[in-house]
Amino acid sequence: MSRRSNCLAFATQISHILAVKKFAKLGAVNLTGLSNNKKGVNYRDIKPTYYSLDEIPELTLVAGAKCKDGVVIVGDRQYSDIFGNDLGHNTKLFADLFTVVIGFTGVSDIFQIFRKYLVGDVMISRDAGDKYTDDNLIPKLSTLVKKFNDLECGANSHFEILVARQCPKRELQYINSEGEAREVQYWAIGTGKGAADMFCADLEYEKITMLDFVKQAYLAIRYAEIVGMMPSVGVCDNHPDVHLFYDNTKQDVPVPPDTFVEYRRVIDAAVEEMKKEHKEVLKRLKLI
Repeated sequence: MSRRSNCLAFATQISHILAVKKFAKLGAVNLTGLSNNKKGVNYRDIKPTYYSLDEIPELTLVAGAKCKDGVVIVGDRQYSDIFGNDLGHNTKLFADLFTVVIGFTGVSDIFQIFRKYLVGDVMISRDAGDKYTDDNLIPKLSTLVKKFNDLECGANSHFEILVARQCPKRELQYINSEGEAREVQYWAIGTGKGAADMFCADLEYEKITMLDFVKQAYLAIRYAEIVGMMPSVGVCDNHPDVHLFYDNTKQDVPVPPDTFVEYRRVIDAAVEEMKKEHKEVLKRLKLI
């Protein structure tokens, strides 16, 4: 997909989010008015609207890639709901299984239950015939993802995951809410996917290092946060969460903190330049 197409897709995604916000707020107002309606309201007519607001998904950007020196996964730290409410900063990448890192997008509460169940299931079955192994991990994860997404926990309670590991091989797996797994060279999930694809989808991964990718993914996060004005994606004054799996190693390693200092300087300068270009484009698009 061309960068122009990615830009259009990203713009469409932002428009959709704003439209959903507008609908949700209108829906909430209408429900308040209806609740005082003495003429009688058919609850079944308003239940779908209310139910759609019952579980508000938290929004995110998680991206991963298989590069020439290993596999890497990057996540932003901003937790927000679809109304743009700030829910604080925290990690969206989890290494509960020691040699595996899982990133998620969707409703945090249901994913956290999934995490706890997964760890418990691994411990309980470790001496059984169907214990978790390197070979069956992805099929078992797929089954669990589908099982939890099939629970009736709310209209928007779904989640999907990105899985990175180096054992038994360099591997990046995308598992959607239906439990369908696909091995990928590069993938991004969450509302910031359009921004990530713009900067990362066309990279020559067999030629770049994991740290090269980290810089591009960091740029995508800052672009979505500042230029794209997406309150659901960002790092604020912090840096992205990053896990690196170098070839011939089983366990992930962190990025040296000093690395982000230089990255931030270069990236913020680039983002400021893009903001200026963005304003010029908007000026040229005025119809009156």
